[in-house]
Amino acid sequence: MSLVETTWVENNLSNIKLIDCSWHLPNASRNPYQEYLNQHLPNALFFDLDKNSDENSELPHMLPSRKKWDEIVSGLGIKNEDRIIVYDNSNLISSCRLWYTFIYFGHDPKLVSVLNGGFEKWQSEKRQTTKELKIASQSKYISKEKEDLVKSKRQIEQNIFQQEFKVLDARSKERFEGNFTWMWENRHLTGDENDGYDTIEWASKLQLGDGQIGTWGHSNPSWHTWLMISSGNPKLNSALSSGMAARTLDLTRGIFEPSDVSLNF
Repeated sequence: MSLVETTWVENNLSNIKLIDCSWHLPNASRNPYQEYLNQHLPNALFFDLDKNSDENSELPHMLPSRKKWDEIVSGLGIKNEDRIIVYDNSNLISSCRLWYTFIYFGHDPKLVSVLNGGFEKWQSEKRQTTKELKIASQSKYISKEKEDLVKSKRQIEQNIFQQEFKVLDARSKERFEGNFTWMWENRHLTGDENDGYDTIEWASKLQLGDGQIGTWGHSNPSWHTWLMISSGNPKLNSALSSGMAARTLDLTRGIFEPSDVSLNF
């Protein structure tokens, strides 16, 4: 299941690996690691989204190499068979990025989930938090990349003419049409369809550099948008996934599985 509830997590704290993957925009003036140090879920580890991405790329938050990923996850003491729950304390719902990354690197999708409602919901329910830091013991994690879960610039360009899959632009209508500027240039790919959700406040542009490309964004604490592109599911050509969409499209009830879609990062 892609989402788990706070009650389930509280009842299974000794049987899971918890990871705080909070991340904030630079202009938010918030330090996610300091917030983690101040309080976090019991036994939770912190995942630094900036440091644990491809630091050699000019583009933000590109996937690391398989070798680096194995080192990162092994340093967290996580094993291939572990049940992993990720959460965040961010309006961006950045935990979804880590959820996807685990799946991209071959962790069983049934063993990695996002905490529904995140830290905000956990805290509002007055559940236990702590300042105590968990010391991770080194493991030997061995990943296996699912390269079909990423589309390259070349594949996207070819698809403009071949139209083998749908491309969904998860940004607001204003950003899609180039009528609103914030941090990144406004543009969209030929053939893109806009999702129609006017509540989205921010999303990055599709970054058309060499190799991998990507986009991600958010609207508010109740929504999180991720661009998904189908890689062969005849019943679903494209999908928009989010904390809300996971319920609307119902990832948890099997309308489609993570293996049915490709993310454009």
